[in-house]
This record gives sequence, C-alpha cells and structure tokens, in this order.
Amino acid sequence: GYPTDMLALDLDLEADLGIDTVKQAEIFAELRSGFGLPRREDLKLRDYPTLGHLIKLVGELRGGSASTSTTPPAPAPAAAPAATSAAARIAATVIRRAPVPVLRPDLDLCLPTGVVLTAGARVIIVPDQSGVAGALAAYLEQRGLVPVIAGPADLEEQLAGFTATPVLGVFHLAALDLHADLTTAPPAVVDDLLGARLRRLARLCRALLPGLGRAGSFLVAATRLGGLHGYGPVAPADPAGGAVAGFVKAFGREHPDATVKVVDFEAAAAPAFVAHALLIEAERDPGAVEIGHAFDARHAIGLTEEPAPARDPARALGPDHVVLVTGAAGGITAAITAELAAASRATFYLLDLAPAPAGADPDLARVLTDRDGLRRDLCARAAARGERVTPAQVERVLGDLERQAAVADLCRRVEAAGGHAAYRSLDVRDPAAVAAVVDEIRARHGRLDVVMHAAGLERSRLLEDKPQDEFDRVFGVKALGLCHLLRATADLPVQALVLFSSVAGRFGNGGQTDYSAANDFLCKTALALPRLRPGLRALALDWTAWAGAGMATRGSIPEMMRRAGIDMLPLDEGVPVVRAELEAGTRGELVIGKGLGQLVAPRHETGGLDVAALERRLTAADRQPMISRVLRLDLYEGLGIETLLDPEAEPFLRDHAIDGTPVLPGVMGLEGFAEVARLLLPGYHVAGIEDVRFEAPLKYYRRKPRPGLFRARLRRISPDVVLADLTLSAERSITIGEQFQETRHFSGTVRLSRVAGDAPGLAPPVRRGRPVSEADIYRIFFHGPSYRVLEGVEVGDGALHGTMRADLPPELARPGETLLSPRAIELCLQTAGVYEIGATGRLALPAAIDRIIAHAAPPRSATLRAEVTPRTGAGGLSFDARVCDLEGRVYLELNGYRTSALPAGLPDELVEPLRAAVRGGAA
Repeated sequence: GYPTDMLALDLDLEADLGIDTVKQAEIFAELRSGFGLPRREDLKLRDYPTLGHLIKLVGELRGGSASTSTTPPAPAPAAAPAATSAAARIAATVIRRAPVPVLRPDLDLCLPTGVVLTAGARVIIVPDQSGVAGALAAYLEQRGLVPVIAGPADLEEQLAGFTATPVLGVFHLAALDLHADLTTAPPAVVDDLLGARLRRLARLCRALLPGLGRAGSFLVAATRLGGLHGYGPVAPADPAGGAVAGFVKAFGREHPDATVKVVDFEAAAAPAFVAHALLIEAERDPGAVEIGHAFDARHAIGLTEEPAPARDPARALGPDHVVLVTGAAGGITAAITAELAAASRATFYLLDLAPAPAGADPDLARVLTDRDGLRRDLCARAAARGERVTPAQVERVLGDLERQAAVADLCRRVEAAGGHAAYRSLDVRDPAAVAAVVDEIRARHGRLDVVMHAAGLERSRLLEDKPQDEFDRVFGVKALGLCHLLRATADLPVQALVLFSSVAGRFGNGGQTDYSAANDFLCKTALALPRLRPGLRALALDWTAWAGAGMATRGSIPEMMRRAGIDMLPLDEGVPVVRAELEAGTRGELVIGKGLGQLVAPRHETGGLDVAALERRLTAADRQPMISRVLRLDLYEGLGIETLLDPEAEPFLRDHAIDGTPVLPGVMGLEGFAEVARLLLPGYHVAGIEDVRFEAPLKYYRRKPRPGLFRARLRRISPDVVLADLTLSAERSITIGEQFQETRHFSGTVRLSRVAGDAPGLAPPVRRGRPVSEADIYRIFFHGPSYRVLEGVEVGDGALHGTMRADLPPELARPGETLLSPRAIELCLQTAGVYEIGATGRLALPAAIDRIIAHAAPPRSATLRAEVTPRTGAGGLSFDARVCDLEGRVYLELNGYRTSALPAGLPDELVEPLRAAVRGGAA
C-alpha cells in the first residue's frame, strides 16, 4: 500500500518501516530459505538495519553481488505447523486452562543443565535483604567461584566491570524481600519497588549479553510467592515477584541455549535452604523454567483444562451498574465492551490515550473502511507539501486515527445499545489522572461495579536492542496502571476486576521481556487480591492471539502463529468470554485460547528427567508389575510410562479373554495408575482413585504383546495431597504399517497423601441371603482361574455378599506386590455383575467408578468378602461396595460403579439361578 518511491534503500527497517526485531528475524529466515543462503551463526540484526544492507547481505552470502532487481528462486514450501503435544491439540471451541502446580522430580532424578560451576568463574549476585545473598556467596566461595555482589547504588559503574571480564551467570535475589501492599502504597514507593525488582534486572541482563545467553551460562531469579508461584492454597505474599517471573520466562525464550529459571519459595524458607536450592537448580533440571519449592518437594507450573462455567443471573450486569474500562480503543477491548453494553445497558467510563475524536474529520470514518486508500492519500499529501515521510511515520498517523475512530465507534455502539458512554483521554501511568476519573465516578454515581484493565502497549524487540525507556513504558502501562487503579478505588466496593493478560505472561515470548513481565505481574496481583482486598473478585485472562482484531492480526504474525501451531482466537468465540466469566464469578487466572502449539512444546527431549536414574531406582525397589519402561516427563502431558504386557505370560491377561482375545482387566489398569502415580512420590500413600472411566477395552490381538502408554500429571492441591491425572492409551495400525491410531482406554485421578489412611472401620455383621454358586457364576463369566475370584454370592436385605476364594493362583507372572489389591476390587465388580445378570439378563462390562477409597492393604491371610449395594437413580443402575474381612474390618470402598451392558442377552438356563437369587433376596 506504499508508493514504491517511498521504499528507499536507506530506510531503517525499524525506525522508518516499523519492522521490529522479531519480524526482522523472520525476514532474515525467509531470505535464507528463499535464496538458499548458508546460515551465519555470527549474524546480528543490528548490523543490517536498512533495505540496502539486506540486499548487500544476500549478495555476500550468495558469493556475488545483489541488486534491487535480483529475482530470488521460487520460495521454499511453507513449513508445516510444528507438532504439538496432546495437551495442545486443536479444539472446536475455546479452551479454558488454569495454571496448576505440577510435581517435578527430585534433583537427583534430573539431568544436568550444562552449567558447570568451575573454580575461578565469576558469578553476579543481585542481593536481597533477608540473608540469602550472604549464604549463597559462601556456598560459591566454598566451591572456588568468585561471587560479585551487584550493589544498588553503583550498578552503572559495576556494569562496565561486568562486561570487561566474562561472567558465568547471575543470581537475582531482590524479589525475595517482602514489601508493603502495592495496592495502597504511594506511587513513588511502587515505582522504586518495581525498579529494584525488575528494571535493574533488565539493565544487568542487557549489559551482559551476548555472554549471558550462551550455552553454559545461567540466569536464576528467586521469588517469594509462596513456593508454588501463587497457584497454591495460600495467596502470594509478594505479587511483584510476578514481574520478575514474566521477564525471566521471556528471557529464556530469547536465549534457549542458556539455563534460565525463576525459583519460588515459601515465605518462611530459611536463607541457607534458599541459597543451596538456587545453586543446585542452576546445575540440574533443564526441563522447566518455573520451579517452586514447597512442602518438601519441587514443582513446576502446568495447565489443567476447566469446563465451561455455570452462570449466575444474580451477577449479570444491569442498567444501574457502572463499568470502568482502560485501553478502550483497542479492537478487542472495544468488541468486548460493546458486547457487555448490549447485554446490560450499563454506564461505561472509557479510558484511553487517544485524544477525544473530532467528529468533523473525514479521515476518522475512512480509516475504518479504506485504510490502504487513506495511507496512499496521506503519502500524497505529504509529497504535495514537499515533506519526506517514512512508512513508520505514516503508520503512526494511521494508528492515531484508528484509535480515535475506534473510540467514536465504541461510544456510538454503547449508546445505541441503551447504555451510557463517557470517554476520558488519559495515560493510565499518571496516578493523578486515574484518581481524577475515579473521583468523578464516585461523585456522580456513588458506585463502581466492574473495572476492566485492558490498556497495554507492545513493542516486540529483543532485550539487547530494547531501550530502557521503551521497556519502562511497555511495562508501566499495564503494571503501574493497575496499581494506580487499585489505589484510587480502595474505598469503593468494586465487585470485579478483570485484567487483560496474555499468553506472553504465562509462557514468556521472545522480544517481549517487558510485556511478559507486565502481564505476569497482573496475574500474580489477581492471585494476591483475595488477601489484599478480600471483597474484590479478580480475574486475569491470558488471551492467546486473536483473529480478526488486535495486534496479532498485523503483518506476518498470523503466519508466524500458524507455523508455531498456535490457533488464533476468532472474535465471535472470544468476545463472550468476559461476560460469561463475570456472571460465573470466576477468580484467579485463566488461559483462554485453543491449540497452544510451541508455547507448550517440551524444552528437553526427556523433559529434564534422568530416565536412567529413575530406572535404577525402580530396579532397586523391585519395579511394580505394570511398569515396563520410563519414557519422559512432559510439563503439560506429565510422566510417560510404557507398559508392555505378554498375554501368554501374564495370568491376569491369559485368564481375562473375551471370545479368545485377551483384554486388560480394568482393575489392572487401575493398579497401573497407582504404580505410576506413586513413582515420583515413593513416600506417599495411595488414598484412592476418583473419576474412573473405562473408555475402551485394551485388547491383545493374536495373543501378542502390545505396548500401552500411561500418562500421569501430578498436581498439588494441598500441603499433604497430590492428585495424579492418569490415562492409559495404546496405538494400533489401522492400515498396513502406514498409519497408527491412538486410543485412550482408561482414565482417572489417583489421590496421593503424605499421611497414611485411617485404620479400617468395622462393617455390620453379614445377614445370610440366597446363595449363588461359583459354578453358576462362571458358566456365564469369561474369567479363567486366576480371576475366578468368587467362591460364591449371597443375596439378601437389598445387598449382595461375595466371598473371595482362598486358593486363587498367582495373578502375576513373576513375584511382586501390587499397590491397590486389584483382585479385591475385582471381587466387588464381579459381585455387582451377579446382580446385574440376575436383574436384567445381560452381561455388562465396567464403564465408570466415581470413587475408590483405599483404607489399607488387606493381609494375605485374610478371607475377604465384598458387600455390594445396587442403586437405581436418574442415571440408571449403579453400585456401592466395600471389601471387608470376616471380622468386619473395611479395607476398600467403591462408590458409583456403573457398567455398560453387552447388546446380546444370555440364555435363560444360564441366567435363571442368578435371577432366582436376586428376586428371592429382594423379597
């Protein structure tokens, strides 16, 4: 859309053409691919700032000269979208994901990072005031390293010395110091605090590049957000640590060869413990950037998918409500505000930096309908005036016009919907201006119900090329703007605060250290507000890239997103999210998007897990029967474990065949769940399994061994309880060796507890009922000797009592112990099956179990019985059960067991003994 005579060869790619360094890097990659150029490892973007430099570079790399008429060869085919993990597959609708603490292995089970703390190497420590810096310096000196304390007053002088001698790495400790409440602190205090936490870190890292970004170097920052980065049971004590965390995550994206981590600690963590942990974190575990030390374990931050929220009509906005919106002229914000206005007819105070629109300016209407034509006209007008303007200058003019036009359009839409719109032009970094608007709202309405902080500024530029004033501006719009809003509204009963964050804050993003820091600060503040402002419900939304509006729709960004496997969010799906979450009363942090692609791609082949070390631990501990091989640890998919079972060798497969095809017993799948869940937490107890789904039978065709894959993601929900979300899947060829289909067979959640379960309770005495013999049962059931667990069943008083055979042959091919007593669970399932056959005439297979409670492992010598109670409700037939010994001690309980009936009925002569017992027992 620009006249060709504007594209002079001396135009600066960024200053004149508005192409930031991230986009420049993509252009360099396209040139290399399109012209077949060799890779230059020493190539620096700053050395090729203009179009002329680019053309010269192409000529140099091709071994000749290049001119403006050079015709490149046909472009290479577009790269296929990057492979994504199962946790990031494309969904048909918006996916709501919540950050959760997930377990990391002990450091002795993690691989080295590549950082070698060599004697004589210099390490910079940005100190805290809680004693960690001194302890860390002592540890470093003991190992022969040279710690250098970066003092707060003489940083500028020190920077020159840092760059003169190589530095191995940086420990940033300033965010360990707790501070006053940022929501009420004076602006000068907030600015100083964030400066100490973040700005000094940015200046230091910039000065140490490129050495700090090389393989073997490290940046390890410490925070005190509670040990779980604010996602635990306690609100974070210091949300300013979020700014450091966001910066570090983005720095790690820009420098993937370096070891980059942000390590979080509990408020009471001792200095010596913190110092030692930081030292070892620098040396081991390359699989995660966010690490938390809490409850005597290491954690990282994963994601869990959340179902759509249930709305409460009482929370819906109405005509009497008042809403304050910052960044109102942004395309996404305007669309969301208009949707809220149409649903509520409320009063909206719209804040943005753009001047109030001048209604008589014809360019305001044209910029929304004919942007390209207006661009050409602006260029022509400048030429007629004898002015030489660059494309970047024209784009700035167009941007200003767009924001003014967007403001005018939004005001019209709010008023047309029956609401009221009041626009105020201001910079949210100005505390007095923010306070003045809130004072106006207080005086006019006496209330402010919702604040939607959507103001933001994004300037993608690698840290080494990013001026500090730009860094401060990008960070300040979101972070300082929020602090000013919270301070100004402290005496108003605001119901909800909605913060527009970004996936850049959750995952970090190259070229966006400032933007990532600001967004993660928003999120950690939202998590802290239940403690700081108990009456205020705060929600931070980590938006993915939008399709149809917003910054990510411009230039080459959509193509970059496609190549990275990231699905852009359509307006019609994303816009209703805010109203839905407001009406649901959601609080905390949510990632809103679809497929996340490379954002959730593994950082390391094994996820940082030392597979060989874990295998050695298994061997030493007599590995459990369902675990064959450790594969990897994925931050989002979890621990991957292969189970390879031979149906000719394993009795539980050989004796569990349907129509001659061995099928994995559901109870052995649950045993596998327990074994895998406990693998990284050998000191924990399996307290039970919840939400069990038997989704598809796992069959062993032609009686051949077949590998299955357990995936286990362990997430902490309290100091003593970890939940392990597990699935068991297997692949099979659906064409002759060319294509494989993965099927999920079982799923469930194992509950692990650091505290042993209660002693078994006592069940009431058994009242005798009508018997069903073992012979009558196994004329119908397909089980072989090791799974013919029933000696007999008695039916009476609305319950069934199944007794376990005392002479069962071994269930495992080799000696070993099970964790979950699978045949005790099978005793319950088969006893329930007797009832179902007698009541319906059909054989059924397991479908689901709501909950299994494991009180204690029954002794080998115990004679067990299952007490099974049928339930009939809206969902159909279900069963509750418990496993006891003859003295009434309860070892195991099942709630909500449900089945899926096979379509074919059974012959009457087989069913009749069971039918008679069921009918007689109910009489």
